[in-house]
Amino acid sequence: MPIMIQFHDDLSCPTVICDWCQQPITDARLGGYFFPQTDRDEGTTAPLTFLHKGSCNRRYERTHGRLDLWGELRDFPMFLSRNLNLPDKKTTV
Repeated sequence: MPIMIQFHDDLSCPTVICDWCQQPITDARLGGYFFPQTDRDEGTTAPLTFLHKGSCNRRYERTHGRLDLWGELRDFPMFLSRNLNLPDKKTTV
């Protein structure tokens, strides 16, 4: 389960976990989301894999096979918020 809740200072914090090393990805520039090639027919889904870029994604692919497509983790929240029809405003805690 790559997105988990991690508790810090009595807060419930959504956290992306690397599917290879099982450690949190704490800097979006160092992570990516990866997925296999699909037919892209309307409604088709593909599983997401979250990995640290570099050694974790290379080791994961050696064990599980090539993940054909990927995106920058820093872009993922924007795409997700658009698909959830969230208003375009900054979140405050």
